[in-house]
Amino acid sequence: MSAFKQFLAKDIKVVPFTVNKDFTFNSSEFSSSVADTGTYKEFVGIDRFQGTNLSGSLFDEGTDPTTGAISTQYQRQVYDSVKELYYSNFISSSWSDPGTAIQRESVSGSINTPSYYNYLSSTLTASRHFPTSSNATISVTSIPSKLFGEYIQPKSFDFQYTDSSSAVLQVWDDGEGNLYSSGSYAFYSESVFTETVTAGFLQFQEAIDPINSPGAYRRLEFISSITIPSGYVLTQIDYSPAGQTPFNIGPFTSPANTTASLQGSDLDWFNVDENGMGIGNETEAFFTSSNSPSSGDLITITYTSASFEGSGSISADENVGNIIYEHGMAVFTNQGLPIRDLTSNTNVTCSFKSAFTIYETQYKCTIRENEFNFSLNPSISSGSTAYSSSLGTFYSPSEFLYDYATGSYFSPYISTIGMYDDDQNLLAVAKLSQPIQSSPTTDTTILVNLDL
Repeated sequence: MSAFKQFLAKDIKVVPFTVNKDFTFNSSEFSSSVADTGTYKEFVGIDRFQGTNLSGSLFDEGTDPTTGAISTQYQRQVYDSVKELYYSNFISSSWSDPGTAIQRESVSGSINTPSYYNYLSSTLTASRHFPTSSNATISVTSIPSKLFGEYIQPKSFDFQYTDSSSAVLQVWDDGEGNLYSSGSYAFYSESVFTETVTAGFLQFQEAIDPINSPGAYRRLEFISSITIPSGYVLTQIDYSPAGQTPFNIGPFTSPANTTASLQGSDLDWFNVDENGMGIGNETEAFFTSSNSPSSGDLITITYTSASFEGSGSISADENVGNIIYEHGMAVFTNQGLPIRDLTSNTNVTCSFKSAFTIYETQYKCTIRENEFNFSLNPSISSGSTAYSSSLGTFYSPSEFLYDYATGSYFSPYISTIGMYDDDQNLLAVAKLSQPIQSSPTTDTTILVNLDL
């Protein structure tokens, strides 16, 4: 049973407080594919962009280089946007460009303030460095707000990159919006970039000797045409399922050397075009139908391209960029970094802590000494009373209370508090860890905290 009492304004207090959650993702978890639908990867969405100062030509939608793993952006626009938003007061000086200061009037007189708001993290004198030379590059790691909430918790951001020589670059933030290298790092490398193209097996063409050696062909056709990446070199061809592979190394007179993966010197005997595959000489290799390949079997074609990434070095505790906590943007501007690899390499791990404000409402439930000193629970009555009539025997609740409920020492126990609206609809229930006895001599106050 229950009894009601109305809350007054002084009984309700709303207190905001910030909660945090740790996140750590490696680059394979930054974005999702169709296969990841319904998993946590679908809701990560960390993207990386490269910005380039392409000052030598006008923007051209058709030819300007793009960047981004999830969304596609133009490198020129990434560079210009980051410069305008976060570095416009720091172009000619890392301590804020006095040339961009404008005079403003105030009650105390004229003062000089920067003309751009660059999302500084504190009122301390900021130092920001931004490369402005022709073709200078920057790398941006963009964390979506659905992960970091209202802002990234200062001093929680950690970014690690491992290059092909197993050297590790670790970057941390100082709590004031600056990114620093935790140790010395140097690189000099050619970066190998990989592109994978998939095709479906359709049929064979150009039988070599249909009478004496049936099942040997010079050409294999794809279900649909493919696009071969420009400037890349063919490095591997794989057939799936492997047991149905049509690839045969050796002359067609001895078709026992089938393989599901063509690598190295095996590729010398095969060529790939947009519509299929062919062979140069049937005395070195051919396609065979002996394993019964089926239309729709998957052919995976791998291409690589090696390009000089550059060289550079970073000292321990050297500034390498900035983090904009409220935007979830980590900007790497130091030209001693392998900018391209920080943007596209898979050996990357990103850690941070989110910040989100929730509001706790505290309700003060005060029971006066003369209130709620009796129970409406039927268990304190002596039970039902039977009476008979011509219609039969009926039972009605007894009006007699047990002796323990009639004495002056009786005080009920409180176990549950219900929160109701003005129409007495139950909205929330607060359970006490153990029942408490109401006092007939002093007030009793119970605090109920409700987080929303």
